[in-house]
Amino acid sequence: MTWGHLSAVLAHQLTYDALTTSGGSGGPVISVKGKVVAVNYAVDKSFAGASFGVPIRFALELID
Repeated sequence: MTWGHLSAVLAHQLTYDALTTSGGSGGPVISVKGKVVAVNYAVDKSFAGASFGVPIRFALELID
């Protein structure tokens, strides 16, 4: 588990700076309150401080 800062919240994407390794896609992005807010989908390898997540509402649609 790593701590990070949520830097951008868009309707289709969250950008955060928590360290995410290659192969971490599909992992949960969890708020400080313990709630899953997104699913990690990408890391900007040219800038170590940029990870991207899909808002959890999209994943919940797939589960239904």
